[in-house]
Amino acid sequence: MAIPIPEHVRAPDHRKDDPHTGLMYETLVGLSSLPEVKRVIEVGSTNGRGSTVALREGLERNSNFPDVRLFCIEAVKKMFDELTRTKARYMKCYRVCSSPPEEHYTDEEIRRFFEEDWPKLMFECPAQRQTPSWHIRERDRYIAYFLQEGLPLDGINLIKEEYQIRNFDLAFVDGGTYSGSADAKRVYGAKYLVLDDIYTLKCTWIFRELRKDPAYEMIMHKEMGNSHCGYAAFRKKK
Repeated sequence: MAIPIPEHVRAPDHRKDDPHTGLMYETLVGLSSLPEVKRVIEVGSTNGRGSTVALREGLERNSNFPDVRLFCIEAVKKMFDELTRTKARYMKCYRVCSSPPEEHYTDEEIRRFFEEDWPKLMFECPAQRQTPSWHIRERDRYIAYFLQEGLPLDGINLIKEEYQIRNFDLAFVDGGTYSGSADAKRVYGAKYLVLDDIYTLKCTWIFRELRKDPAYEMIMHKEMGNSHCGYAAFRKKK
């Protein structure tokens, strides 16, 4: 049976007033409360106790409330079941694979990251200090899990098609390690685009691309800390 990595090795939740992740929490609250933000997608909601709380807090302050939508993506059944137990009426929760497995990082891309990028970062956490071969096996294990569970394999586009959404107002990319670029590609064009784990394989390349992208400006940036891998937020220029 294909089983994802244990939850205790996943990244810590973004929590209010936390010295390491509190800035992300406050940023998500602030952005989701803006009047131009009505449709929000969170890629990687886990059990709904971290960044989902921040997004809910902001949306419930939003002048458009209750005419808002929070689309939550979580593929792991245990986490998804916890998420849905406490969901609000304006939340739509999807147990899907966010992006097709064939667009997840290739063997070559994984090796390149650890040969070229990792030596400059060297952030120590249970998953990130593993070898490229370990990551390749783990990517394949996740893909096997998605297929075994019969999950829809292009979840972000499924949501966009179902609700006739061309661009989300706010998109938070914090999903699987191996789908970061594919996920970001699908939410590109959002008014506000927030990335987690920007100094890991997940989002390091898309972070660099967005910093150079003339269509976006960076409005928040947190370097790596003792318990997180950095994060950033971007605003689409008018």
